[in-house]
Order: sequence, then C-alpha cells, then structure tokens
Amino acid sequence: VWLAQSPDNNVIVINPTTNTVEATIPNIGNANGISFSPQYAFVADVTNNTTDVINKNTFQVVDKVAQTGTTPDGVAYIPSTNQVSVASDDANTLDFINANAPFNQVSSTQLTPNPAVTGPDVQTYVPQNDLIYQPDDKQIDVINPHTGKIVNTFPNLVTTGSVKPMVYDPVTNNLIVGTTNNQLLVVNADKGTVFALSLIHI
Repeated sequence: VWLAQSPDNNVIVINPTTNTVEATIPNIGNANGISFSPQYAFVADVTNNTTDVINKNTFQVVDKVAQTGTTPDGVAYIPSTNQVSVASDDANTLDFINANAPFNQVSSTQLTPNPAVTGPDVQTYVPQNDLIYQPDDKQIDVINPHTGKIVNTFPNLVTTGSVKPMVYDPVTNNLIVGTTNNQLLVVNADKGTVFALSLIHI
C-alpha cells in the first residue's frame, strides 16, 4: 500500500500482510496523487511542481519531472501509450509524460471549461475504452490518450458544486461519479447520459 502523506512531505509503503512499513520515501513536497507502471510509482509533488518517479523495487526517487501545469493532482498510468497523465489544478491542464526514462513530458492538453472554477480532480483511465475521463468543474472531459485531444464532453452533470473522482463499471459501461453536493451519479461512459443519482447523507 502506497500512501501519500501531504503534511509530512513523504510517501510511505506498507506491507498489508504484516502491517509493517516497508519504506519511507522523503522529500516529496505536499505529496498528492499516485499511479503505477510495472516498474515505477509516479507521485504528484505539489511543492516542487513535479511528478516524482520512484523505483518500486528500491524505493528510490529516480527523477523529478517538471510540469507545464501547476499544482499537480491526479495521476494515471496509460498502458496503451506507456505514458502517465498528470492533472494540474491551477493551470487546468492534463500533462503527459513518458513512463520510461528519460521520463520527459511529451504533450499537454488544455482542459475545459477554461477558465475553470475549481479545476480538474483525479482522472480515471478506462482500458476497455482506451479513454481518459477527466472531471473538471461540473463536467467530464473525455480524452484520447494517443492524441491528447478531447473527443467528448459530458457537461452540466451537476447544478451546484463540482464533479469529483469516479470508478468504471465494465459490466454496465457506466461511470460511478462522486460530487461535492452529496450526490453519487451513474453516467454512461459513451454518451454521458445520467441514469441515476443518489443522495448521500453524511
């Protein structure tokens, strides 16, 4: 289990079998989103505005990739392109970097709406569709990872608040989407149709 500890500026790795800490990886400023390729962990480093690349076997930071965008947040590994996408909150962009050395940034996509009020959150890559679903304000941008182009937009999914991270259900081809207004949405991953919403009482 890899856990980003924002206040402590580190990442800890926990063995779930023994409930012991395998490693503490320091100097990752305001650590945020994490994603994994077969060899590496990629962590959003907000303080340094980088994506930090960690060898999963040695727990050593092997690179810090500077971002075009600012305030890196969600990170997703895209196996079909062997790249990593990094959502940058303040720049409202989705940056793409190579998942192997030299780990260079290859492109950046301007997200919509632009300007954004709250900005992007954690994106979801769906391998069955080979698409990235990026929540941003009240909508989801659907992005082709091979071109970096927005190929569809699901607008106005909520009337107040914003859309948050989601999970994909391969049985129904639906996205189960969180929001900031105590609603949980069920959204078709092809058309953006909202099939159901539930109020969450907390």
